[in-house]
Amino acid sequence: MPRSLVLQLIREIDTTPVADSGVIDELRTLELPRDEAGWLELRNRAFAGEVPTVRPWNSADFRREMIAQPWWNPERTWVIDAPGLPGRMVGAVTMALRASDRAHTPAIHWLMVDPEFRGLGWGRSLIAALERAAYNDGYRQVVLETHVNWRSAVALYQRLGYQQRRQS
Repeated sequence: MPRSLVLQLIREIDTTPVADSGVIDELRTLELPRDEAGWLELRNRAFAGEVPTVRPWNSADFRREMIAQPWWNPERTWVIDAPGLPGRMVGAVTMALRASDRAHTPAIHWLMVDPEFRGLGWGRSLIAALERAAYNDGYRQVVLETHVNWRSAVALYQRLGYQQRRQS
């Protein structure tokens, strides 16, 4: 049987995730319509060099793939603005609530960090904001899917305690 190219990871959260004090001032929730263009520009920069490729999105894609989804909530999308660069978004993540037969499970959806700003803790801070919100809402696990070839993303998730999800 061929190996799946989609890696499913899960993390148990048993205590409130701690905020990274270094980026508290830059971390905020998405504000629409003001932030749509910045989010799209960030997404297109963040995935421009990835293999496999991810096609660029436009406003129609954003509305269809995010805003029109039943799990969408702009208060569950966190962004980081570049310090000293007004209007330039350098990171974002969205919490999707994935439905199962029994409940909803929070999922990391579209974690993105501008390639020029990677390695500075922005991704870790975005995930901590998402995990803190999930924990405060009573959830004790967070899931995600990523491509096995996106090695830097996989390494980040594993450093933060995400483990391969067992298939049932």
